[in-house]
Amino acid sequence: MNLFKFLPVTGTSITLNSGELINGWKSLTWTERYRDSCEFTLVSDLDSGLNIKLPIGSIISHVDSNEVMIVENHEIVKDTNANSEITITGRSFETFLENRIVGSNQAWPIPSGTPVDYVLASNYSAIQAKALIDAHILTSALPLNLKDALSNVSVVNSVTGAYETEQRDMKRADLYSSLIEILSVDNLGVRNIRPNANNSSLIMEIHEGLNKTASVAFSYSDGDIESANYLWSVKALKNCALVSGKWHEVFVDSALEGYQRRVMHVDASYLDDKLSEAPIDAELTSLAAKLTTRGRQALARQNAVAISNVKIAPNSQNYNYRTDYNVGDIVGVDGEYNTSTTMRVIEYVEIEDENGESGYPTLSEL
Repeated sequence: MNLFKFLPVTGTSITLNSGELINGWKSLTWTERYRDSCEFTLVSDLDSGLNIKLPIGSIISHVDSNEVMIVENHEIVKDTNANSEITITGRSFETFLENRIVGSNQAWPIPSGTPVDYVLASNYSAIQAKALIDAHILTSALPLNLKDALSNVSVVNSVTGAYETEQRDMKRADLYSSLIEILSVDNLGVRNIRPNANNSSLIMEIHEGLNKTASVAFSYSDGDIESANYLWSVKALKNCALVSGKWHEVFVDSALEGYQRRVMHVDASYLDDKLSEAPIDAELTSLAAKLTTRGRQALARQNAVAISNVKIAPNSQNYNYRTDYNVGDIVGVDGEYNTSTTMRVIEYVEIEDENGESGYPTLSEL
């Protein structure tokens, strides 16, 4: 991997239009993920000087990747009997949002009284995720607290799927954990696109991956699958849902009857457990809609999958990462016993050390 760092962060802006190659390390693990933060681990001899070349706060990438990561930690292990080593680690750029607080896009101090939730207007979760970030980092959205603005950073939403809409009331929390909370609702992801010839800013993209099942199918018979678990069961498969809040319940029904009717229970009391009395009128209508959404999502997350815990063989040659598929994409899996399913690529790990280079994806049920 050709690792490089961007020019240093200066004051209020990030200069990402050129970089410097980083050499002299012993091993590098570069992990890209769908929704959870990406991360890297770089190990070198202490006398390599990488602690000086890559100070904490450096922004890095590698030539084949679009991801952007921030150097967060230096750890030195001293050994009198061997060369001392330094381990440099960090995570993907969006984790910087841990340094912004939901609702802090206002003048401070706030007026006395009980702080109110930050309200995201009813919409798809992907649109709300973009709106949440924009409101806390863009100069145009921060007329009262410009110190929080991030220069040369933008957010785009490429999600096209039709999901449920609802208003979301966000508690005081760091912006990053709140973003992950929203993305989890509809199993969406976030990734970074480093500046290139077509754009001068760093882009955080809200996405859902692409359906690559027609072109990518990891196959046991072709040697792609190193191991897998096989299970045939309808034990947990449901088709209706009773969704319970503290003050109200809804039933998500289906047309199935008798032995074909299988009902699950969904505890969604967290949606109204802060209310001191039963809601009425518009508040009740809003709560019922949220409960219904939670029931539909719980039913949609089910999958009568016969294959699980699929481990793809390192350096499988049939499909190339970043060419044939990316993190977040949905791919086919053809296992033994005439079984097949679809799974999402939630992680890809690249390793380079004295043994050479290797890489493998991690797949998850939809």
